[in-house]
Amino acid sequence: DHIITEAEWSNAEFCKAASLWYPLSKLLAEELAWEFVKKENPGFTLSVMNPCLITGPALQDTMNTSTEVLLDFCNGTHKTIPSGAMIWVDVRDVARAHVLALDNPKAYGGRFVLVAGQVPWRDTIPAVKEAVAGMASAGAPGP
Repeated sequence: DHIITEAEWSNAEFCKAASLWYPLSKLLAEELAWEFVKKENPGFTLSVMNPCLITGPALQDTMNTSTEVLLDFCNGTHKTIPSGAMIWVDVRDVARAHVLALDNPKAYGGRFVLVAGQVPWRDTIPAVKEAVAGMASAGAPGP
């Protein structure tokens, strides 16, 4: 087992080869942000939050990427439950991390991996299906 830390970075070449465009875009954006702060000395510090799959209440009525990943297993888009585990963090904890970093000089110039927990996919998918079914039977608007 390997514990991922803030000292590690995604591999851009791997992301390109695997067509992982979203993680690649996040990687390149972060690298440019650090480069900008280093070269331009803009008078502010940079702290970067790197959340994994963000879950929790949504502000909008439309589907977001994180929710879509889970619901694709419920509607049959994904036929096979992957091995391994889903790592997740609640959107409220992501917001809290941003506020705490803003107010804490020890966070200035830092990178932070945001993970609340991990659940095996084989446990996650049935729980999501049950929750969606429960919402539907209660008359809640569906995704």
